Amino acid sequence: MTELVVHFLHTNDIHSRIDQMPLIAHKVKQLRRQWEARGEPVITLDLGDHMDRMHPLTEGTEGEVNVEILKTLGVDLITIGNNEGLTFTKDQLNRLYRQVPFSIVVSNLFDAETGQPPAWARPYVLRQIRGVRLGFIGVTAAFQAFYRLLGWDVTSPTEAVAHWVQQFFREVDHWVVLSHIGIHEDVRLAEVLPSGSLIFGAHTHNLFPEGEWLGDCLLAEAGRYGEHLGHVEVRYDVRTRRVLRMKAEILELKPDVPADPETQAVIQRYRKQAAKVLSQPTAWIDQPLEIRYDAESDLGNLLADSLRRVTGAEIGLVNSGQLLDHIPSGLLSKGMLHQICPSPINPCRARLKGETLLRSLEQSLMKEFQERTVIGFGFRGKVLGNLSSSGLRVQYDPTAPPGQKVRQVWVGDAPLDPQRWYTVGMIDMFTFGVGYPELKNGLDFTFYLPEFLRDILEKDLQVSAYVAAARRRDWEALA
Repeated sequence: MTELVVHFLHTNDIHSRIDQMPLIAHKVKQLRRQWEARGEPVITLDLGDHMDRMHPLTEGTEGEVNVEILKTLGVDLITIGNNEGLTFTKDQLNRLYRQVPFSIVVSNLFDAETGQPPAWARPYVLRQIRGVRLGFIGVTAAFQAFYRLLGWDVTSPTEAVAHWVQQFFREVDHWVVLSHIGIHEDVRLAEVLPSGSLIFGAHTHNLFPEGEWLGDCLLAEAGRYGEHLGHVEVRYDVRTRRVLRMKAEILELKPDVPADPETQAVIQRYRKQAAKVLSQPTAWIDQPLEIRYDAESDLGNLLADSLRRVTGAEIGLVNSGQLLDHIPSGLLSKGMLHQICPSPINPCRARLKGETLLRSLEQSLMKEFQERTVIGFGFRGKVLGNLSSSGLRVQYDPTAPPGQKVRQVWVGDAPLDPQRWYTVGMIDMFTFGVGYPELKNGLDFTFYLPEFLRDILEKDLQVSAYVAAARRRDWEALA
């Protein structure tokens, strides 16, 4: 027999959609049995962002449930996304990936102290199937400013791929790239890969029903949230060790698909563990703290105060949509706080010009901003919401036209100077131009990792004076 058929099954950007995972596992195991019975090897891949700390099971187990589900799935190789690399510390990743039965391939991530790849990862994997030599490389998005704060160096994905392709030029018949860098960077990857290479994509959540050809390279990607399972069939000529044909398809996973009982059992076991962790009390709240998306509110003020305090800035700014609900009076648990503030978003400090702040404050009074839907960039809320502020007093005319409502702003006791640069404690999401786009136009950005918004909020909720101060009203509507 001169033809070899290899099946690649792939998932990406599941983002801890736990309910989909038993459906994925059932389909993968069914197809694996079917194809292996015909003598056709199956390789199962995950392309990163399998984890998302917005889900209570991932949060309450620090990602353990995700790793156990991957084990149960029988995954062969994975790479990591930014939701693994940037929302878990180095120690947490070391614990999660220690002695796993699958290969973790990351070619462009290094320990900042040693210059070596993580102990749990390999920069490449070489495998041989009936004489056909496959080379696997994995790359993740190069958010260097963030990774550096967690003790990592992340390098150019394209340069990493080009390096290993050159290194094993004579020892690999077919290159397979596990990519979590997004469609635009995948286009660049294709330029440095040999003809006929196969790229499995992620990060930008593209759904390619039949794959996308980037020149002579095939890019396969299966959308997001585990709603689809990707499949690529590759046929090789065993004598020449060359690719004869590659064909990609997408398999939809609807709720009525049978579920894998082994995966369900894993989820149930970890559900109990997570519930125990998240039931721990974190603060006593004397009076409810409300959140509003169209006006100043207690909880929004407290989070803005927290950002201002932790960054040591003159001003604190955050969109109120980061907070998904009110905090009732009584005992507040870690789980309740996680439900209210689930986004894996970090504090940031920057210098912003007064005129930039004024434009953003005007936007904050516009309904189109308050009700704007935001997807991605760490945001796990529903709408953007207005700007909650700290260190500012604002007088505005609600009857004036949009963009002309703000009448006076004070920073502390002094009028805001449009030409002065102010230090502002805000969130990393704003630096990408997301939500309030003017706020990306700053200088001297400093990011605070690994703290999430809920971490700094939790500390301030335990200080009664901080909670009391958040009940003030700094935005005054003029009659």
